[in-house]
Amino acid sequence: MDLRPAGGIFLRRGADGNLTVFDTAGSILAKFIGSEFAGTLAKGTPSNNAPIGTTTSTSDVSTGYGNAFTPRVSGNAVIVASFIVGNTVANIGSRYQMYLKTNSSTIPAGGTAVGADTALGGIGLVQDAEASQVKAQTMSLITTGLTIDTPYVFYIAFRTDATGTAQISNVQPNNPIVIEI
Repeated sequence: MDLRPAGGIFLRRGADGNLTVFDTAGSILAKFIGSEFAGTLAKGTPSNNAPIGTTTSTSDVSTGYGNAFTPRVSGNAVIVASFIVGNTVANIGSRYQMYLKTNSSTIPAGGTAVGADTALGGIGLVQDAEASQVKAQTMSLITTGLTIDTPYVFYIAFRTDATGTAQISNVQPNNPIVIEI
């Protein structure tokens, strides 16, 4: 490894073969990816694919809301989503979780089983003594170790705990938000 100082800025070839710009603390500031300069961190593109607002599935299914994201510099990202969750049956829970699909830029259609996709963070739960009571929820998490220039999809999945119908609504077109950090 050969470091060349330039006013507190260091350049070196990273493990990915790209020329990388570091500060004195070792934080990545920018990269040359092929012939392209990536001096800003990436942000994802929120979209949806046949979104659904309810499910009777007791296994996680995609809501159809997600974000296509390709890290450019660090391979780390913060993900934030907010929405409203409930269940049509009293005392039956609705659960939700963020999932990661690798090597894809297509959000799974609403109602699609999550399959082998990677669950991220904890499982959220909303349960109320009254039927069809909904509660505002926010998920936020940080993921690390994503491969630079590999496409990923982050998407929201949900399910019901038993014989109820899980409900999700107010998932804005910009949810989830994904920003490289």
